[in-house]
Amino acid sequence: MTDAAMTSQPVVSDQKGARSDSSSMSWSSREALKHAVLIVGAIIVLLPFYVMVSYSFKGPSEIMQQTGGFFGSQELFRDDFCVKLGN
Repeated sequence: MTDAAMTSQPVVSDQKGARSDSSSMSWSSREALKHAVLIVGAIIVLLPFYVMVSYSFKGPSEIMQQTGGFFGSQELFRDDFCVKLGN
């Protein structure tokens, strides 16, 4: 090695290897827009799954009337055939 290479100062960085200037810490409007689009896209993708699971807990009348919250009113299931038999 040459004397110039041995006497040069080492490059100092933080522990994570990121740049230490303050501009890397602030969000640009472009990155904020990217995150907003990703969040809206995630909501659009996950909403049908929420509706499917919600409908699985509801009775047909609650689905048609759009009532009952997420789990529905959880009314007791009664089979008319069993009622006629006396069970």
